[in-house]
Amino acid sequence: MDDMSSFTVRRGTRSDLSRYKVGSGMIDYRRKYTFSPVLLVDERYRQIRSEIFEMDRILGNIILSDKDYVSSMRDAFSANITSTLNEDGATVGFADIMDLVNLLHEVDADEIYEMTGLKREIVNYIRTFISASRGGSMPWNVGGIIRVHARLMEGVYSDIEPGVLRSDSYIIPDPSGQPKVVTCPPEFIKVELQSLLQWVRNTPFDPIATAVIFFAEFVGIRPFKHGNNRVGSTLAQLIMCTMGLKKIGFTKYEVWVYENRERFQNLLAYCLREQNYAPLIVHICESIHDAYVEAIERLSKKNVLSNADAHMKIIAQRAKDIGSEFSVSDCCRWIPDVKEQTVRSKLNALVECGVLDRKGNTRNTRYKFIEPFSELTNPLVDITEDEV
Repeated sequence: MDDMSSFTVRRGTRSDLSRYKVGSGMIDYRRKYTFSPVLLVDERYRQIRSEIFEMDRILGNIILSDKDYVSSMRDAFSANITSTLNEDGATVGFADIMDLVNLLHEVDADEIYEMTGLKREIVNYIRTFISASRGGSMPWNVGGIIRVHARLMEGVYSDIEPGVLRSDSYIIPDPSGQPKVVTCPPEFIKVELQSLLQWVRNTPFDPIATAVIFFAEFVGIRPFKHGNNRVGSTLAQLIMCTMGLKKIGFTKYEVWVYENRERFQNLLAYCLREQNYAPLIVHICESIHDAYVEAIERLSKKNVLSNADAHMKIIAQRAKDIGSEFSVSDCCRWIPDVKEQTVRSKLNALVECGVLDRKGNTRNTRYKFIEPFSELTNPLVDITEDEV
């Protein structure tokens, strides 16, 4: 790929974080009256972060056909969803979720809303996951967080109240089942969320550090009775996506994050006890880096424009960016040095390889970039309302 000519995509070595041990004893929740975390990172972290942003740009320039998009992206969606649901206590297999992702590309909305139980929970997560991966308005007030939870939990089980803050005390157990982390007392959940979200709205840190700190504190607060890991993961991804990592949702980053669950859980517990976020941030940053490398290796082989000329790449990228229908004359303005007949030929070639959809066969013909899963998107742009 031309994009990779000046940048070597390769996996890095993992940092030794074994010295960060949480120890024994309970971890009590500490209130953050004014949340203002301190973070020190080294040059290696900055280098890894820089490489991630470059790989995000490379992924953004990869164009897949409709068929290849579905077959390739279903792996990433299914892998991430499996990791997140299992971390939150659900017992579900990768193959089951992949089957649902395939099914959702074919069914209509009425069939989706008839689903219940774990199947509906997975459907809700897939829809929100896809929406977050495409970006959206940041719901950084308590009302927005509640609405995200409501969408994830809608129609799942009768004993789960979508969008209702926890009213009971809760202690998170360790992997052996022993009590480990005391979460926020229910009477302080709302004010603690407000403090955390105020910080997110004005964060001085980069997308990855911001997302990790948010996720750790969100887990410590545990605002809902069920689904906290799903909500926290979705919002952490939305932070990264909105702050510049536009293609984070198309990597299997959660698989890499949870690859060693004991390590992750120990670093999270250490973070909550010591209020030292750096080790967890390093772990997740390195995981995201490896996930981007894997995604580029997997998807670049299917880039339909790998051998296309520069003008076809410009057309495809502009069509993808605008996301709406356009005409031949619109396209001629994008590449003004090319004759209209040649532009039409290039548009037809993009239609043939599955990049563009075409409506009509006259001078009023309209084209549009094909967005697989678009019928499933449940945009997050309408969930930001007044603070509650």
